[in-house]
Amino acid sequence: MKWRVLALFVLSMCVFLLATWTVSAQGPKPPTTPVNGKAQPTPASLPLNYNSLMDATPSQDLDSPKSLLQPSMSIGNRGALRSPQAQGQPGFSLRYVQSFGIVEVPYIDDSAHINGAQGIGTDGSNVWIVECPGRRALKYTNTGNYLMQIGKAGFRDSVSGTALPCPYDAAVDGSGNVWIVDSAHHAIKFNSSGSRVSELGSTWNSGTANNRFNNPRGIAFDPAGNIYVSDTNNHRIQVFTSAGVYTATIGITASAGSSNGQFNNPIHITVDNNNLLYVADSNNQRVQIFNVTNLVAITYVATIGTTGVSGADNAHLNSPQGIAVDIAHNRLFVADAYNYRVQVFDYATRAYSMTLSGLSYVSDVAVDSTGNLYVSEQWFDQDQVQQFDSSLAFVRRYGTVGIPYLTDGLHYHRPSGLAIAPDSSIYVSEEEGRRLLKLNSAGVVQWIKGEGGVWGYDNNHFTYADGVALDSLGRVYVVDRATPRVQVYDSAGSYVATLGTGQGTGIYQFNYPYGVAIGQGDAIYVADTNNHRVQVYDSSRNYVMTIGTGIAGTGNNQFNNPRDIATDAAGNIYVADTNNHRIQVFNNSRVYVRTIGVSGVSGTDFGHLSYPVAVTVDASGRTYVGDSYGNRIMVFDNTGAFLTTIGNSGGNRTGQMRNVEGLAVDPAGNLYLADKENHRITKWAIGVPGWQQVNINGFGDRNNGTIYTLAPFNGQLYAGTYNGVTAGQIWRTTTGSDWSSTITAGFGLTQNVGIPALYTFNNQLYAGVRSDALGAAIYRSPTGNSSDWTQVLSGGLGDPTNAGVYRFIGFKNQLYAGSYTITNTHGTEVWRSPSGDTGTWTHVVLNGFGDPTNWMIRSAEVYNDYLYLGTGNSTAITSTGGAIFRSGTGNSGDWAKVTDGFGDPTNYIVSGLVSFNGYLYASTTRWDHSGDQVWRCQVCNGTDWQKVVDNGFGNPLNESVSFLQVFNGELYCVVGNFTTGLEVWRSRTGNLGEWSLVSAGGFGNSNNSQANYTSVIPFNNALYVGVVNGSNGGQIWQLLNQLYLPLILR
Repeated sequence: MKWRVLALFVLSMCVFLLATWTVSAQGPKPPTTPVNGKAQPTPASLPLNYNSLMDATPSQDLDSPKSLLQPSMSIGNRGALRSPQAQGQPGFSLRYVQSFGIVEVPYIDDSAHINGAQGIGTDGSNVWIVECPGRRALKYTNTGNYLMQIGKAGFRDSVSGTALPCPYDAAVDGSGNVWIVDSAHHAIKFNSSGSRVSELGSTWNSGTANNRFNNPRGIAFDPAGNIYVSDTNNHRIQVFTSAGVYTATIGITASAGSSNGQFNNPIHITVDNNNLLYVADSNNQRVQIFNVTNLVAITYVATIGTTGVSGADNAHLNSPQGIAVDIAHNRLFVADAYNYRVQVFDYATRAYSMTLSGLSYVSDVAVDSTGNLYVSEQWFDQDQVQQFDSSLAFVRRYGTVGIPYLTDGLHYHRPSGLAIAPDSSIYVSEEEGRRLLKLNSAGVVQWIKGEGGVWGYDNNHFTYADGVALDSLGRVYVVDRATPRVQVYDSAGSYVATLGTGQGTGIYQFNYPYGVAIGQGDAIYVADTNNHRVQVYDSSRNYVMTIGTGIAGTGNNQFNNPRDIATDAAGNIYVADTNNHRIQVFNNSRVYVRTIGVSGVSGTDFGHLSYPVAVTVDASGRTYVGDSYGNRIMVFDNTGAFLTTIGNSGGNRTGQMRNVEGLAVDPAGNLYLADKENHRITKWAIGVPGWQQVNINGFGDRNNGTIYTLAPFNGQLYAGTYNGVTAGQIWRTTTGSDWSSTITAGFGLTQNVGIPALYTFNNQLYAGVRSDALGAAIYRSPTGNSSDWTQVLSGGLGDPTNAGVYRFIGFKNQLYAGSYTITNTHGTEVWRSPSGDTGTWTHVVLNGFGDPTNWMIRSAEVYNDYLYLGTGNSTAITSTGGAIFRSGTGNSGDWAKVTDGFGDPTNYIVSGLVSFNGYLYASTTRWDHSGDQVWRCQVCNGTDWQKVVDNGFGNPLNESVSFLQVFNGELYCVVGNFTTGLEVWRSRTGNLGEWSLVSAGGFGNSNNSQANYTSVIPFNNALYVGVVNGSNGGQIWQLLNQLYLPLILR
């Protein structure tokens, strides 16, 4: 199945094209009176709408899933940006150690709690309750029995088909499908079982076209099955047929207005059986009614409320959010949000009838087929939907008042701040969990401040808990962003003090602060984000000075939404200047020193940052940067030179991240990450025992995502790369770490995207080239110098479908070259030459040894005077498995097949061949999650193959490329694993059951997924392994010369 092989490669190397999640709708205004007798927050402390308070107010929504969707091996447009950012010395690396928290599980998922009911939909006598912060839609009967849910509690996954990053409303069509509108700019159709069927709009791609939405909030169906979507930030209602074909627009696209044909942030909608459309036109303080019988000529009918004028009497509304119709009882219900009531009107006359009072913020209303009324209350610790019968008597509630969800010390709901104490205690703040937790070094909770998901403005609660810092007395400082203030507690969790007097620009005021740090003398630094400044206070919380002008700018003494701050032992100050895409460094006199990144320029190459939101510094002066849109951690030395990166990949694997917002270093130098959208804390250590990385990731260019090949030549080690942006490159080293480039742009042809093979023959270095556009080519050089290469074959060796030369081998004084083809109708070819000169090359194998499904020569070895070649074999339907052919002469027609996948077609590639201790060993690559295999033979005529490794050394996920190499009298097998990272195994005998694990987990990074087919090589008495890492850039690792005991024996 060549298409599957190509698909695996594409999935490894492509990037999702992503769009930002921007939410700018105006929401409800702050309350001015108590609700149900409870004191409410002041206007300065109450957010305007859920999304704005959840994701802050910087110009870019850094919590949007644009930053979550970076794939595991992304290329994207990162090659468009180049920077002279200095590179440090190779050798520094980070390895994953452990996680705290339960990945992708922010809190306990149950049906007895409702976390922020945003919308309600009914399905006959059943009700759907939609949670925006809870990221799910739950279905109940009208007797209160839970039936099902779509989405996962609190988890904003942006990839899976049932993800609901922030759902607002639900409606059920005539076929029983449930439609959910979501802030991801689309309406999703699920079948009655909850499986995704289709969508209107485009996920994370907002727009004003008729097939795009911008933060839609409501959905409804008319009696004919037409679909109505409230396209809130486009100030319009979009109408589609039941098949999803655009029909009409009500309102003026992207133009807020107050005429009868315009809207200003329409929220929930409904259509009754008389084809009347009702629109909660929130910012116009009214409900608009239209006749939609004729979609070609939609007519305005009436208005409830007073256009543009809010009020609390019965003629006015205050930010209406939803409307429901009960024709049977002649009633209209309006969710009058900031009057904390439901207004009831006569259906026929639309005259005021009565009020349901004693409520909190009402986000929606709905009526089921039996006349039950449902009222959702989203804020002020209500977290419930109340049900009333047709006489408007209370029946039951869904959810638990004051408790949005259950949690414990093992779950972290969007952790955003970290600090590590001298005893290695861990302090964690939960932004949306609204808690501060202290853990011991083993991750066991010691105390908790705040209640899970519960808003509060007293000293025991938080609105949004963000940055965390510790002073020399062990006091913990936590930023409470929406209040805004910095709360101070002692090491036992007792309240000490508050810094901040509310929202504003005064010296003790803040505007959505995010970060806090403690410097020399316990000076307090606060990243006052939306005031574009850093506020400095002494240890007694007295104002000292301001860094920054308070006006957004790119000058060295200006900031644009700074999100985090750190200090080092020398008193230097590091500011994550988020929207300027840089780190600003100041000395202990608060004088500018240098910039990391390029001011005002976003990028995901190693010379740029893209919305950095976290920064910390270790005892050696290394700077760690949490780069939001890159889903990565960038590491720089004490001069600002680039050292390494981890992440660059959105997901839940150990090497992946989803929006890191907190960083801290413990006394031992371990790095901790608050992996926000994975709802976990991960711990990383410096270095990998027994191994050392000897190059800077991708040689400083993450587009060099694959170390294709390694080969020694003239006392130097050469490396060939894959680079789909600027073309394949060749690098070399004398010592193993002093790398320099010799070919940087595909021998001058950008179509030459890779150098998959390097080989020494007759005192010249040969390079095989991959070019899907131009066909394979071969170059050679007597010196390896950049100016000393000549082309000896081109154009696909006579057939442009030969896209690459992936394997060289010398046999009986001739050089053999095997090709990779890009078609299922033309198999691999093998060419040879006695000299390598142009004009001396001849075919010895055509069309995949007579089988066009043998599409690549992947492995080669000389054993007992035979040349053995291993293939990749696949078609779109079946595979016979990777084959091994041999020949005693290498001549055309003198080849015999000695295996077809060892009898198993899922062994679709023979990826490794090597002779060892009197045997020929062959390793496979598989795709059925049953793990790679290693076989051996002595006669090797097809009759004596013996399996010595099965099931991927006991791990069925070890199914990717495996490669064999002999080093220091032992047989090594490097086996690929796309889940946890490659593994290295070895054996002194090669016998079944006598293999030991040398290294696991991709050298500490799951993004190190596999070695390539000729990238494991001895050089200068050391073993080198070149790996594929399309997220961080290809890496080269050296096995250190030491006694390295096996970790495990399977």
